[in-house]
This record gives sequence, structure tokens and C-alpha cells, in this order.
Amino acid sequence: MRPATAAQVGLTRKGKVVHLMALLSTRGQLPIKRRRVSSLAVDDSKRIGNSAKLTAMIGPQAVVARTCLAAFILLLAIGCRGGDDSEAPRDDSVGTTATLETPDAVLSQMIKAYQEASAYRDRGRLRLAYELDGQPQENLTPLTVRYAQPNKFRLNAYQVELASDGEKTRGLVEDAPSGNLDGQFAVRPSPERVTLKWLYEDQVIAGLIHRGLGRQPVTLELLFAKEPLEAFLKEDVERELLGDATLNDRKCRRVKVSATEGDFVLWIDRENSLLHRMEYPTTEVEKQLSGTGAVSKVVLAAEFFEAKFSAPPDSQFSIKQPSDAKVVQHLVTPPQPLPSELFGQIPERFQFLNLDTGKTLNSQDLRGKLTALLWFSNHPAGQQAAKQFDRIRRANQNEDVQFILVCAEPADTSDDAVKTLVESWDCLGRVARDTDAVGRDVFGIDLLPTLVVLDDAGIVHVFDEGYNEQLETDLPAVMGMLRKGENVSAAVVEQAENERLRYQRALSQEGVDSSQARAAAPTRRRFPKRTKPFEFEMKEVWSCDKLKAPGNLLAAGSEWPNLYVNEGWRSVAELNTGDGSVIAVRELELPEAASISRISTPRGNLAGNVFVATDLLARQAHAIDADWNVLFSYPEPEQDHAGIRDALIEDFNDNGKWQLVVGFWELLGVHGVDQEGKRAWSNRECGSVQSLATTPTSPAGWRRLMVTGDTGRIHSYNHYGNPDPPVRLQDPVEQLFLAANAGAESVFCAVSEDRFGRRKIRGLDRKMDELWSYDNVPGGAFTNRVHFVASGRLRIAGQPTPVWAIVGPDGSLHLISHDGRFNDFFYMGQAIHGVAFVERGDFNLLCLSTANHVTAYSMEAGSSE
Repeated sequence: MRPATAAQVGLTRKGKVVHLMALLSTRGQLPIKRRRVSSLAVDDSKRIGNSAKLTAMIGPQAVVARTCLAAFILLLAIGCRGGDDSEAPRDDSVGTTATLETPDAVLSQMIKAYQEASAYRDRGRLRLAYELDGQPQENLTPLTVRYAQPNKFRLNAYQVELASDGEKTRGLVEDAPSGNLDGQFAVRPSPERVTLKWLYEDQVIAGLIHRGLGRQPVTLELLFAKEPLEAFLKEDVERELLGDATLNDRKCRRVKVSATEGDFVLWIDRENSLLHRMEYPTTEVEKQLSGTGAVSKVVLAAEFFEAKFSAPPDSQFSIKQPSDAKVVQHLVTPPQPLPSELFGQIPERFQFLNLDTGKTLNSQDLRGKLTALLWFSNHPAGQQAAKQFDRIRRANQNEDVQFILVCAEPADTSDDAVKTLVESWDCLGRVARDTDAVGRDVFGIDLLPTLVVLDDAGIVHVFDEGYNEQLETDLPAVMGMLRKGENVSAAVVEQAENERLRYQRALSQEGVDSSQARAAAPTRRRFPKRTKPFEFEMKEVWSCDKLKAPGNLLAAGSEWPNLYVNEGWRSVAELNTGDGSVIAVRELELPEAASISRISTPRGNLAGNVFVATDLLARQAHAIDADWNVLFSYPEPEQDHAGIRDALIEDFNDNGKWQLVVGFWELLGVHGVDQEGKRAWSNRECGSVQSLATTPTSPAGWRRLMVTGDTGRIHSYNHYGNPDPPVRLQDPVEQLFLAANAGAESVFCAVSEDRFGRRKIRGLDRKMDELWSYDNVPGGAFTNRVHFVASGRLRIAGQPTPVWAIVGPDGSLHLISHDGRFNDFFYMGQAIHGVAFVERGDFNLLCLSTANHVTAYSMEAGSSE
């Protein structure tokens, strides 16, 4: 585990490096702050607290926050770089020369030279140099500009590369932790003339350039701004002409500009007015570095080597497009993975050494109370975090929460040394030793300090890496929410998933093919090993490995149904359920940038003759005929909405006249759409729809629509959109599913979440009365778009019995009989991407899709008791 550093600590606010603290109210969302600082590198072989050879790198680095790239960060790493390939400046001051000119005249002459230049090039860099504990340190980052009128251009600044060859403008961001912004490569038409407005048309690029430690490169301002250096030329700003000096064999005039933040010094060529160097104020930088040790001789300067008013070769105005690039018009900030896979989960069993008693303290001992664990080391950041933590403890001594400082110092540090260290910090609470690397192996901690908060059931709700200067505000707020029974972790995971969906949608809007727009899951995931069911005998009947990306499954047809598989993001594969062979793979003619993750079909006579295809938070739902032609897409592309949450096609009166029903997330509610693609009705009673289902056919031959959403109630509508009074169960219902078999006692499966984030499954009869409940399905986000509830029949005690199948995000599958008397589960050892039941005469199959396979199993259990 690696320590955060004091220099990083100082930049937490300015860098907008936000911590993962769930701050949610019961209605709406307060900001959820989270981060993954995977780029902070400290040599693990060094003891924490060792104070030599920490180096600060310049410019925007690696941390992708919730709304923007955190571009103003000093990234600390072990090691230093010595030396400088520029000559040390020497004073060539000539008294008479300095008195003959004014600083304003020198600045004006330089501005004029750049504004009138038809071409320019340099090999620029931003240099930060200083001494740390007497040892020289240096960090460099690119700051290069090349230009030829009217519209050829190349910029390499901080992490940004941008180039125009006169026809196309191409750009990318170099950022290893985000995979270079998930492999995005921006391509757009070049302007008729280079301007700053054009340069900053891409907001991600603009943000990175402006928030770099050296701000917007001064050469860009000199070449393309309407009024360059306007702030330097104000009447209330002091300007002074210093003595001339030589830099890299060029004699330069030096102009000092005394601004509010400090002194800038510009080195301007006497012969051609080129700017060779600009020195920045260092007061703020010194503050940021002060926690790392004794800092002195700080220099921050932009240096423009080989600066010339001449054009480079045309080959330098182009950037090669990577072969696997996601081509966009404008770059999109990717979602940041959650820092831990444990949100909403109970970690495996762990133990510490309790230094207060000398005895073992294990995870079971912590149950029954809220628990805050702070891993720390002997380091300035660890010290500050421990002091914050202890102040919070003292303010909550009589509360139902336990605070434990967990020391991660190596085993060769004695227990007495740890006690002495903590006492010297005036921290008097409980202290434990993590001598078994629990933080690393169980919790996945790789940065110190780290805060973890468990509820009274041992479930992880907070995982906050690095020093958080707002901890004394954040932690009590989260504790208060947990005391009220609020599911903090579920809200964090849900927001991360929504960010991932918005990112995918944004990529599609920027022109990325939907198959490439698939964003990574918002958290890493490890799956339990594969197991067998406890009661069912499970035998593989066939397996298909011919599909590249199998997803959700749908069995449709008459006595011998086929299995339809979502293949990728725009195709549907059809499999023979007898042997798993591929009948066909059909690429749907969908609107550009559209994607689908699930298809469904009506019940009754229209099953398999018409389908609806959509994706989670998609822009449109697509009605498709039996030949897989798109009949229409709804709503119109220009309709403003937050995304479609669910859609179904149903023949409500069994008269051959089906309707498409679309449920929207936020505001628009539910829309009924006729067979021509026109809206027939709408109802906004349920604002943010979670799921759509229908009732079984009534004795009168009709069905009703059942809708769940943000109200927690079950809303009921007829096929004209007219409502009945909603049904409210004891626990709010998030999603509702209809059984596939008419003989099932539990006609509906209702899904809720309890206060611990676990999914609660309830079987309901026709009257919406609860028949049974099952609460062993884990909570948390899925790594895919799996439609996680299915129903069908399996053989129990020799009889085909209606069964519900519920997929867990941990790769588990839970099987519950319709009467609730029988249940079983097993792990697949990987994510389940789709589930369906197939009946071929007397043969009952359970079909599952995973990353590379679709597999059919026969399942039979001996008893239903």
C-alpha cells in the first residue's frame, strides 16, 4: 500500500480531486464525491515516511472526476531527474541599453511580431525545478506549438496532442490510467483560420490546457488572441525592464511583470522579439510542495527552445490515428471506476491485532455497530488523517459507532513503536495492526490513508482513498445517513452506473459505433468460484461458442421454440434449441448510433411475430417484425428525454392489434404507441419508470399494464392509459415481472432492496398479495445489461414446475419454485449475461449466456418439499 503525499494533500481542493463519500438525501441526490487515484506512484520498497527523492510532475494527470478531468495536479513519484539542457543565464546588463527602452515598448514589439507571423515553431516545455532536502529535483512536460497560415497547426501541451493538416483536425489525450480517455481520437473539419475559439471548441481539450500548471501556453495567446497579454498591460500592473541576459546563445531583454499572484519574467530575443522563456510566480507551488520536506530554490518556467518564425515540414501537422481508436467529433470524459468492488458487499472474513488488548479482533466482532476503519502509516498525510479521524471519534463517543485506526506499518515496527507514534499525534482511540495485509488482500487498498465504513451487518458503504481534508464534514454526514437506514452504497453504485450509461450515450452522439461505445463496468469485479446447485442435478446439454458477445436471451416459438440472443449491440443471433447450432445472425437496420441490449415479444398468438428491441437509457425503442425488419423507432430522435428504462410490445385484447409501450426515466412517464409508430396515449403518474409488465389474461380476455418506478408503488393502466388506484406493498417495489406460465401460483415476481443493499424477491398472486419472500440475492451493480429475472419450468420431483430464476451481480443464479417451497442457487464463476427457459415437449432446459458461450442445461431436483 502506498502513501498519499503532503504535496498531493495541498492540491486536493485546487485539483478538484474528489473523494468517494456518498452524500445522499432521501429525496434527490447531493453530490457523491469519489475518486480513483491509481496514478499516484510511490516506490513500495521505500518505508512510508522516508523523506527523500519525491518528485512532482507538472500538469494535468490521470484522475477523471465525475464531471471533468482534474487537470491541475502534482503527481508524485519516487526518483529525480538532474541536469538541464539549457545554458544557465548570465547577466549581460548594459546600463545605457536598459535606459533607452521601456518595458511596454518591448512587450508591444513582441506582441506585434507574433500577431504578424505567418508561421511559427518551437520545442517548448514547462519546467519545474527545486531542491528537496538539499537534493535537486526536476520535472518537465511538453509545451510545443507549430503553426503555418492559415490553418495548419500542431499543439503538444501537457497531455494534449492536437493537429490540423488544413483539412482535418485530429486530437487525443495521453492518459494511461483512463486508457487515453478510453481510446478516443477526435476528428473534425479544420477551420479556415486557426483561432483560440476553434482550439477550445473541444471542452475536454480546453479544460486540460487551461488548468495546466503553466496555464494556457503563452505562445497560443501571442499567436491567436485578439488582445494578447491584456492582463499584463493594465495600468495598475507594474512592469519593469531588467538587465539583458543571454539564454542559449541568444541575447534577451527581460521584462518583469508584477501581478497580484507574484512576478512573471519574460525573456525576449533582442533581434527578432521571439519569447524564449517565461518565469512564473512560485509562491503557490512552494505551498504545495512544502509537506514533502525542506523545499528551496523553486523555479517554474515555460522554455521555448528552437523558437522560430518559420514553418515546420507538413508531416508535422498530422497525428496518426490508432488502429483501435474510438473516433469522435469531440472528446468525452469517461466515467471513473469506483475505487472498490466491495460497495454493497460483505468482505470475506478478516482479522487484526487489537493493540489495546493484545488479542485478535475479527470481522464478526465488529458486527452490530457501524464501524469506521482508517488505514494509516507513519507519513504526514497519515498523521493528518489520523488526527481528523480521532476528532470525529471524540465528538461521537456515545454514539452507536466504533472508530478503529488500523496501522499498516511493516511487521518490523514494534507494537510499542506504533502506540508511541499514535500517542504523539494525540490520538487516543482504538488502534489495531494489519500485520496480515488485510487492507491489500481483502479490501484491495493500494493508497494510504484509506477510510472504510461498514454498517452493522458488515456491508461496505464507504471506501475513500487518500487524504480527505473534508473528512470531518463528510464522515459524520454519512454516519447519520446509515443510522437512518439509508442505503449509501446502493446510491453510489447506481450513480456510477448512470454515469457509465451517460458516457455510452455521449460517445454514440459523437459518432462512435455502438459496438465501440460500450463502457467498462463502473467497478472491478471478482467472482466466486463456480459451484454446483445444492438440490438440482445440473447437466450440460449443449454449448455454443460461435458468438462474439452473447447477451440477453429470449425463447420464442411454438412447440419447438428457437433461442434469440442479443449479439453485441446491434445484432440478434438465432440458435436451434435442440443442439445450439447457429441458424442466423442478423444485423438490425437501426438508426445511426443506436444500440440494443434486450429484445422481447408479446404473449399469445403474436409471440415470435413482432418484437421490441431497446437498451437501458436508450434514445429509442424499435418495433421489429418477424423478418427482423425495423417497423419504426420511437420516439422521434429530436425528443428531449433522459433515456428509456423499459419497453414491451403487447396485444392487450388478444385481437391482433398490438401496442408498443415505452417507459421513460424521469418526467415523461409511460407512452402507448400504435402500430404506425404514433403516440396513442401517455401517462406521467409514474415519473421515473423502472419496469413494465402486464397482467395475465383476465376471464374477459384482456390484460392490464403494470408499471413500477420512483414512487415505490405498482401502477396499473388499461390499453388507453387510464389508471386504476396504485398498489402499495409493505416494501417499495422497484421492478415487477410476470410469470411465463399460467399455472404459477406466484403470478408476479416483485424486486426490492432492503436497507443492507440486498435484493429482496417476493412472489405475488393475482391480487398482489405476498405468497413468499427470498432475500439471499446480493445487491450491487451488474457488469452488463442482463435482464436479471426470468421464469419458466424445470423438473422438480419428476414434474415440470414453474420456477423463477434471478441472476446476482456476483455470478450467482437463484432458483425459486412458484409456491416458494423450494429454492436453490449456484455460482457460474463469471458474470451471467442472459437467462431463459426453453421447453421442447417434455424437455425443460435452462439456458445461460456468459462472456463467450451460450449453454443449455437440463435441471432436475428430487423433491419440492
